[in-house]
Amino acid sequence: MRKTAQILFRLDTTGQAGAEEALAAMQCAGVRILAACLPHVVIGESSREAAQALVGRHGVLAAYAEAVPPEVIGQAEEDFRTVAVAWNQRSPRPRHSETEGLAWDTPTRLAPDPPPRIQAMLRAWEEQSRSGAD
Repeated sequence: MRKTAQILFRLDTTGQAGAEEALAAMQCAGVRILAACLPHVVIGESSREAAQALVGRHGVLAAYAEAVPPEVIGQAEEDFRTVAVAWNQRSPRPRHSETEGLAWDTPTRLAPDPPPRIQAMLRAWEEQSRSGAD
């Protein structure tokens, strides 16, 4: 199984028909479409090899797994520029939490504190039970 990555595709299409042809070719190549800002931008998940194989064919102008070069952004269409700037600002690694994937009842894991309103209600019940037990 090939490792996949999120890829920013720049399309060179004229109109909706060209964009649909590019999307169809991408899906045939195994690209999972995550987002699209047609007619110039598609974000997909694919192997880098499959993405690069599409470049220059079916209206796919470029594929970027890493940052888009500033000179490309400066010469691109407005919709691609907007998405490319956001793409370049994204976090390079997925965030990972130490507790991600742990069951709620993992032995060393403590339950989260309840909200303040619930804490006050529990304390009031505890006081009532103590005063009623005397």
